Amino acid sequence: MGNSELTLMFGLAYLLVGCAVGGLLHRFGHSGATTASALVVWPMLLSLIGEAPAPYVAGGPFTERIEATFASLCEALGDPAAGEAAWDDEVEPLRSALVAADHRIAFVDRLLGDGGDCTPAAAHTQLSEARTRAAAEIEDVLTGVVELRLQVGLLALAGNTVSVREQLRAFHARARALAEVSDLAAG
Repeated sequence: MGNSELTLMFGLAYLLVGCAVGGLLHRFGHSGATTASALVVWPMLLSLIGEAPAPYVAGGPFTERIEATFASLCEALGDPAAGEAAWDDEVEPLRSALVAADHRIAFVDRLLGDGGDCTPAAAHTQLSEARTRAAAEIEDVLTGVVELRLQVGLLALAGNTVSVREQLRAFHARARALAEVSDLAAG
């Protein structure tokens, strides 16, 4: 057997092992790009066999605070002493709107972090400023929701549901404004 035949045989064996590694990576849920790259660089990908890729986490910088704030509010609203007002249909849409805004901020954070040197400075600055304004708005609404929880205590003592409902409507308007601003920026 000559050198060229031996080289061809080793090259074919290398590609076959790459196919096998790619198949295993695909079975464990890795992306098509990772799977295809196994044909060429399979020795570097062997450590990925047997482990699933890290799941994509869509949460943003406010995820934990949003969940904790609304869990606390729902706990207060669910207390029998708070009265019998049904708030779920008003609270959940507000929480969902804030979660959506938080996801958009996380997306912008990824864009700002991955921009590298090719991003024009003006566009980077504009996006960064818009992100700062959106984050401040989420902070303000979350602070207001914490205050709303205290108003539920006043509701239990005084029975005035109007002020709580007005606050919820105001927060809904602010959350809608966050969504509209992002729609305008995208359009």
